[in-house]
Amino acid sequence: MNESYEEIQCINEELTASNEEIRCINEELTASNEEIRCINEELTGHNEEIERINKELDNYAHVISHDLKGPLTSIIGFTEVLNGKYANLLDEDGQHILRG
Repeated sequence: MNESYEEIQCINEELTASNEEIRCINEELTASNEEIRCINEELTGHNEEIERINKELDNYAHVISHDLKGPLTSIIGFTEVLNGKYANLLDEDGQHILRG
């Protein structure tokens, strides 16, 4: 009977040690999960900022494209007039420039 009691006591000590080890691991996992949660919140904030900046960039590109369209259309029109009316007055270099 004494051997059984000692065996049970040894098993109990092993279980207690295992439980303590599991508790420590659980605390580490909880801390790691909290750290991951904080990092995810930070990344979410960065992603939202990137999305906002990309929208601003798209709007800017649209405005610039629209603003450049008018002058470019005028330049093309002027070039076509020059080419149609005055191409024969230009030397070879001038005609090459007009053809682009």
